[in-house]
Amino acid sequence: MLAGIAGCEPPATVIPANRLSDIYADMFLADQWVNRHSDIRSQVDTMLLYDAVFEKYGYSRKDYYKSLDYYLDRPEEFQKITSVTSGKLRRKHDELRKYIAVRDSVNRLNAPYLKHTKIDFDADSIRWNMDAAKFLEQKSKHIVEECHTQKNTDSIQALPKLNRMRREMSIILDR
Repeated sequence: MLAGIAGCEPPATVIPANRLSDIYADMFLADQWVNRHSDIRSQVDTMLLYDAVFEKYGYSRKDYYKSLDYYLDRPEEFQKITSVTSGKLRRKHDELRKYIAVRDSVNRLNAPYLKHTKIDFDADSIRWNMDAAKFLEQKSKHIVEECHTQKNTDSIQALPKLNRMRREMSIILDR
């Protein structure tokens, strides 16, 4: 009976190179998340995090090990996978830097004029999926509306500065 149950498990497959580069990028991000949270670093088994990454792409740990053996025997293909992974991470890094620039700009605008608390986007998340330009546009419209509805003339005087910063951020994001 045990042989029958063991025989039902599908055989391991080799993960295609393009999917493996996605998996490696997410594995790297998972590692960085663990490194950032030093208070739990000693308690986390990264292979459990990796299992979640494998599952996200529809593969198992066995598939990963088989793929690793396969591509290590083909160093040129493995080098291409690591180069593609590096490019994906670099693009994600650039995207997040733009996002952080927008977040910091909004925080600077909020603090002196509207006395709002700073917006904290440091979440326990591996990735953020936010269109920075849309966020800035939406947030700045909110700030303009707030300034128009307040009786405080100091807030109204902030509008030219707000519009100038919106134009500057638009130029930066277009680059």
